[in-house]
Amino acid sequence: MRQLTLKSITFIVVLVFASAAWTQDGSENGISSHETKNHIGEFAMVCGVVVAVRRERNPYSTAGGSGYPLNYTLSDEHTALYFDKLPPHHEFFVYIKDEYRKELPVEPESFVDRKACVYGKIAKDNGLRQVIALVRTFQIAVEGIELASK
Repeated sequence: MRQLTLKSITFIVVLVFASAAWTQDGSENGISSHETKNHIGEFAMVCGVVVAVRRERNPYSTAGGSGYPLNYTLSDEHTALYFDKLPPHHEFFVYIKDEYRKELPVEPESFVDRKACVYGKIAKDNGLRQVIALVRTFQIAVEGIELASK
């Protein structure tokens, strides 16, 4: 019998939480993007609808990379998933470094207009909005899309 790795166990836990996140009446059990402002510094599951996906250049890459939350230096380009409200009115987004985007079995643009739940530590994006850094595919579940690692 194959031994479970930490990655496998974490994936199973997130999958269970995410599958439980969409109840039969369609409501989510995680916190909403609007509620993230009350959970800065906490690990939580945030659920909502992905309304936009954008490839962006890291504005802090030329400034030493210290402006991003969680002491997490982004590559020059990353992907941002905006939940519930379009920028610049959004309250919450998820960013994915290019090296981790490559692990996704589908393009993140296919997440638009779908319910999604993401698990991670909620931080402030340079003091403005709430953000979770998506590091591995097992941190996110998108309704109707299989995201198991390649």
